[in-house]
Amino acid sequence: MQGVCVLLFGMEGLNLAYLLHALAYAASGIALFAGALALLSRAVPVPFWKAIIEEQNMALAVVAGFVALSVAVIVASAVH
Repeated sequence: MQGVCVLLFGMEGLNLAYLLHALAYAASGIALFAGALALLSRAVPVPFWKAIIEEQNMALAVVAGFVALSVAVIVASAVH
């Protein structure tokens, strides 16, 4: 069993501080993503989810995807 732990977590084992930092960055990334979507939904003059789901507005869906990717790049660069 010790060999499996070494393979999974490296030679020094799992560091609790690294795990907590990763969880903190993940939580902040999710909060930033939710805030970006809330800001985007307020900036769009039509109901955001109704336009994407019911009216199948592809352009708005692409913009929302770009916002999601932008937030992901920002969080990834902060973690790195």
